[in-house]
Amino acid sequence: MQFVAEAPMRGYSRPDLTVRLLRFWTLTRCPNCTVVYRPDTAPLEVVAVLHGKRNIRRMLKQRP
Repeated sequence: MQFVAEAPMRGYSRPDLTVRLLRFWTLTRCPNCTVVYRPDTAPLEVVAVLHGKRNIRRMLKQRP
């Protein structure tokens, strides 16, 4: 996460999943896991760490 925290825009946006200002970063060592975070916060706020088989859109709707 330090790698992403140093440049928060390294992640990618997913307008197909949410209209919120969130970025997504797939973990290199665990390609099925995605970190969802808010790039506009300091320190970086991780919203969720989700497995790719989950319904990510639904999971994000349940989180503030």
